Amino acid sequence: MPQRSGLAAPLALAVSILLWPAAGTAQAQLSPNPPSRVEAWGGWAVAFPTSDGLLESEYEPLLRNGGAVIASATTQTLTVGTESGGGMHAGVNVFVTDLLGIQVAFTRSSADVSGSPGEYSDFIRYVSLPPPDYKPVENRYTSTSPAPPAGGRLVYQSLAVGGVLRWRLAEGRVGGTIAGGITFDRHSGEVENVIYTQFILGGHSVLFPVHHRVVMELTGDRGDVAPYVAADVHLTISSRVAILVGMRGTLASQITLTTRPARLVDPNEAAWTPEIADVQTVMGNQPLQLYAPIVESRPAGSGRWHLLLGAKVFVK
Repeated sequence: MPQRSGLAAPLALAVSILLWPAAGTAQAQLSPNPPSRVEAWGGWAVAFPTSDGLLESEYEPLLRNGGAVIASATTQTLTVGTESGGGMHAGVNVFVTDLLGIQVAFTRSSADVSGSPGEYSDFIRYVSLPPPDYKPVENRYTSTSPAPPAGGRLVYQSLAVGGVLRWRLAEGRVGGTIAGGITFDRHSGEVENVIYTQFILGGHSVLFPVHHRVVMELTGDRGDVAPYVAADVHLTISSRVAILVGMRGTLASQITLTTRPARLVDPNEAAWTPEIADVQTVMGNQPLQLYAPIVESRPAGSGRWHLLLGAKVFVK
């Protein structure tokens, strides 16, 4: 994963810049009371919107009711992003010194799929036997039509492991952590409105294109590994409990996932309703790219970012 390895140097530099001054001031600002060795937290995760994803489908549609196909193709590009979403987060910090420790955190969120209207294109070259002489005739059909925007819902899960540094003001009620490391991500869910095309050869060899919208499900056959950064601020409300607010972000470059046909959005939206097994055979698996690629203007890609709200428990 060359794009992933390319993130290591800038991530390390950014974390070092953040942690260096904090390490110097936190020691002087620690409360005289011994800090807890273990912090556990949990609460709500608010997922920020994403954009720049693409589902690019391409397959060879069938010709039914006679005729012979020479070549055929249906192509479509759906822009795929997500709206704001919600979920949960939980984790634990285990400190090996008063300041430094190890963090393990889990985040799960889901959000509706968003996108903009696009187009799909149909093409077929075929041979038919039109009346009155019923001799073979080669025909060609091409068409470009508007397509509805992507719909559906995607689920994001991550398990993060990294280092953590904590700080606390002298009065002891306000503190927080800064963390960074590696997150193991997995995506699931569905993307709607991929177009499935059939060509029907009617009477007098008249060609009828028939279209149905398809729900594509993520196969879940792979995870993804990326750097993450996180920070939180807490306010203690007792000797053992605090409320917290924080941010957690995955510095992900563009990732490619696999989708496959799951069902039709509306089997009755057109005649000649296909069996889902036939749709799966014709369309096969199609790639879904999520997040923005790494470019000069966005060296960390886009990734998934969450606002964290919840409570923290200090274990003595």
